[in-house]
Amino acid sequence: MVVVRTFTLVIFAACSIFASGVYAYKDNFREKAYFGTKIFGEEVGGKTEKEIKEIIIKKTSEVRFNFLIDGQEIIVRPEEAGILFKTENSARVAIIEGKNEGWYKSFLKAGASLILKTGQVVSAESFDDYLSGNIPIDYEIDDEILTNFTQNLSERFNVESQNAGLVMNGTEVQVIPAIFGKKIITESVKKQIDEAIKNSKATTVKISVEEIHPDIVESDTKETIDSAKKLISIPIKYHYKDKYFLPEQKNVASWVVFNEQDVDGKKKLIPVFDSEKMAQFIFGISQSINIPAVNTKVTIKNGAERIVEREGVDGLAVDYKKAAGLTIDKLNAGVPVDLELPTYVVKSKTQVNNIFVADWSKYIEINISTQTMCAYLAGGEKVNCWAVTTGQNNVINGVSTKTPVGTFLITRKSGAGGAPGSSGGGVCMPNPPSTTPLCGINYVSTFTPQGHAIHEAWWRSSFGGQDYKWNGSHGCINATYSIAQFIYYWAPIGTPVITHY
Repeated sequence: MVVVRTFTLVIFAACSIFASGVYAYKDNFREKAYFGTKIFGEEVGGKTEKEIKEIIIKKTSEVRFNFLIDGQEIIVRPEEAGILFKTENSARVAIIEGKNEGWYKSFLKAGASLILKTGQVVSAESFDDYLSGNIPIDYEIDDEILTNFTQNLSERFNVESQNAGLVMNGTEVQVIPAIFGKKIITESVKKQIDEAIKNSKATTVKISVEEIHPDIVESDTKETIDSAKKLISIPIKYHYKDKYFLPEQKNVASWVVFNEQDVDGKKKLIPVFDSEKMAQFIFGISQSINIPAVNTKVTIKNGAERIVEREGVDGLAVDYKKAAGLTIDKLNAGVPVDLELPTYVVKSKTQVNNIFVADWSKYIEINISTQTMCAYLAGGEKVNCWAVTTGQNNVINGVSTKTPVGTFLITRKSGAGGAPGSSGGGVCMPNPPSTTPLCGINYVSTFTPQGHAIHEAWWRSSFGGQDYKWNGSHGCINATYSIAQFIYYWAPIGTPVITHY
């Protein structure tokens, strides 16, 4: 009886001592992680929050994700895929792990951690139910970065599917193989990243790739090939009067193209004729039929006399576009083509050649030095002289405003019949350096290609003298309304204008 009591006391004393040790251990480890706590599989027992944070930073900086996409491997850093580790949160979780689970569980976890710390057991496997174990790393995923990341992957690895195609190669139909597409299933990327991070030892993410089946594959083209061969075997004959044209089968084959169409809810290739290609062929053979029109040639002398140099003749041309349309209608109906080529009349045009010939029965002389303009009949008989204002000795916008010197012909007239003044009708003429033209100018007789002319100047109160040197025109001959009107009607087109100093 004494022995039993003594043993019980010994056990009680040992338990009391162990309990006291556990409570002391808990107190000493308030700001430290219990032994048996792991981060990325590494023991962090006895470490402070700062020390654990440094371990997490080091471990996460070494993390790399291997993305396996269709047999290819891409290694990226977590932040490139939008994965942001919360090191402070994870370190704090490691510190408080096992300390806030109620009195009993907290005591057991502290006891198990103390035993592991003292090295009383070789392995901690017997204490799995009491040790904290591997602490999961807290993290967040930036959806915008992840979306951009997956979009970049898609641009790099996605392959558009391509339907099988058909082209004519001579009289044979050549098959262009279909291409099966590939598409990354972006919706599963985030889920797979989550699973990979939770398992700290697994950093390989296999990205699912979906195969995109083309709507048309090679086996779908047999019926189309047979239809094309039937089309190009239909006989075609063109004729016009005594001329006949028989296109070779290779010519007909070159007109065939294959269009994708929906037939009963399924994509199919349908052989059709390209009207442009057919029209070009018919245009080629029509060159031996076409008769070019001969244009009428007319010479207009000094704007008045009309001389017919050559009479025009209408021509003939094959309406090759209409012929192509008629041919296609017959071929689509599956009947032979025996077509007289349609034609139309090509109307001749009139080519006008304006010429100006000096008519010396009248002429005009302008003396820039004296600022006078005189009208003469043939032989020098003077009709009249008037005071005028010529061009200023200046350059505006890089263009000289001097009146050009030489012998010219009146070639054009405009602005007749308006009343004097800015609102009296007439025409508008340039007025540099202003961008607004000067309007209401009547009786304009133009004598140079640049537009120099004799015309009224309603804005001037006097003419003649030497003020042209500082207040002259832009090169034209300014005159009064009545003088400009006289010249307009007196001097026909072709009248010589002589300017000199």
